Amino acid sequence: MFDYTGYECKSCGRRFEADDDIVVCPDCGTPYHRECWKKEGKCVNTELHESGKSWKSIAMEAEAANCRCKGCGNNLRPDQLFCDRCGAPTDFFLSSNNLKRGEETDNASPDSEERRTAADDFDETFSPFMINFSDPLCGFNPDEEYEEGVTTRDIGDYVGTSTHYYLPKFKLMKTGHFKFMINIPALFFPEYYFANRKMPLAASLVILLKTAITMPSNALNLQQSFEQSFKDAGFMQNYRVITEYYPAIAEKIAHFMSVNLNTSGFNALCSVTMVAGSLLSIVLGGFANYIYFRHTLKRASDIKKMNPARCAERLRAEGGTSPLMMVVFMAISLFIEFLAMITVVLAVQ
Repeated sequence: MFDYTGYECKSCGRRFEADDDIVVCPDCGTPYHRECWKKEGKCVNTELHESGKSWKSIAMEAEAANCRCKGCGNNLRPDQLFCDRCGAPTDFFLSSNNLKRGEETDNASPDSEERRTAADDFDETFSPFMINFSDPLCGFNPDEEYEEGVTTRDIGDYVGTSTHYYLPKFKLMKTGHFKFMINIPALFFPEYYFANRKMPLAASLVILLKTAITMPSNALNLQQSFEQSFKDAGFMQNYRVITEYYPAIAEKIAHFMSVNLNTSGFNALCSVTMVAGSLLSIVLGGFANYIYFRHTLKRASDIKKMNPARCAERLRAEGGTSPLMMVVFMAISLFIEFLAMITVVLAVQ
């Protein structure tokens, strides 16, 4: 049975809805609301009667002609919301959301600048990278190639989760050469972000770099902590035990405390390193998506070359996220920070 939903009644001009009571002209097939048919008393589509054509055949021809993307010319299904090649919204999407081309802004004079179509506003704001949330690949062409034979489908398989976040950004990086896009988790915890995205080398480098940058301020904080602890009777009792059984360690601590780090020069160094740490966080937060983009392309390409027969399976297995790796790197980060503090105590002369 033909679905008249969305077509216009020739009498009242309203679009048919799924629960409307519809009757058709027995001669040309033009659909009407039952009340409209009773009101007219006859079919008012005289052009069809004169030409001898049927309403259904013309409607199907028009539907087939309109099933092409206005942006790239790609063939579309009649019920498709977004183009699977460029991601642009289709006429079906616009009409289903009351965004028909030609629909004017309410209460706008004919010569006013406000005389715009809702579709124009919609396209300006969201095209060309409209996200189709019903599709894991966001409505993009699954076979579009990026580099070294890696396609959108391969990237989606490797990313695993959050494709609606990453794929539009990767598309912009590919077509617009955008690289700087703030990633909030990476802005505050870049090492844990990279670890969660299975990038252990990047996570390790960030931990080492952040540890090196924060060593001056951590050394000053450690000395101030020792000064406060020496005022505590319980701590001093334990410290005497260390002095008795581990005199070498006690000597190093005493020597570390004898060096005055609270000077204007050292405080200036701490300020510089704090600024450097903040800049590092901004840089990593801004380029984390691009770093992950390059990592994804490299790993997907390597996996496809090694095992093309089971490519999708391997991409899903080796990609995605790893909360366990993130927890491991949290422990590694704490351990390296502890080693750095010991190094500071032993190194200060």
